[in-house]
Amino acid sequence: MGNPGGLPMADRGPDRDGLSLDRLRVPMGPILSDWPCGLVVESVLQGDVIQEATVRWMRSGESFWSEPWDRAAAGHPVTRAEAGRRRAAAHLDSLGRLLSVSGWSGAARRARTLRDRLLADVPRDALAAPYRSFERQVRRSRTLRWMLRDVGSTEDGDAVSRLEGWLTWTRAAIESLEDETPLDGEPPARNVLHPGLLVGVELASARLIIASLDPDPAVAHA
Repeated sequence: MGNPGGLPMADRGPDRDGLSLDRLRVPMGPILSDWPCGLVVESVLQGDVIQEATVRWMRSGESFWSEPWDRAAAGHPVTRAEAGRRRAAAHLDSLGRLLSVSGWSGAARRARTLRDRLLADVPRDALAAPYRSFERQVRRSRTLRWMLRDVGSTEDGDAVSRLEGWLTWTRAAIESLEDETPLDGEPPARNVLHPGLLVGVELASARLIIASLDPDPAVAHA
């Protein structure tokens, strides 16, 4: 029947139970709420289960989050405090996205408020206590841990381990906000989204996987 109205028609194929069900090609992104900027996932769905997935990016280039390390590598003076502020803000940005996709809008707002205060150069003493309170709230949530356990498991862990890593690294970065020694070393590693992680999972779980990885287009194109 072609593509009536310019919209693709569903075809058929066997699902994981051996039944012949409709298969619909659905692109996700690049503009979705709580979605990595510029990411497009081309998927083939049967019901709400992803049968095939490919990943592409609408843009690439330098990463805002690694900019202090890029300047230091170019020979410009950059302090550990400056880099720590950017690193903490990056992790809080990722935490805000993951918490929002998980349905915890209140905690997501707290993460984003802290992120914005970091980028506004609020002093460490005004950030440390609010962050500790936020971290305790997130770590104590059994519901969140249950929701993220075994989601997007790789050799480095699952969504729970990535969440806990962001929380720990953010605390350490905030503690470094008065360290005026010169920055050296490489920028923190960012996660990469491998399409195979999305195959065979439901859409809701795919959103959690992507949010827990929070891939960066600059890393994807490196």
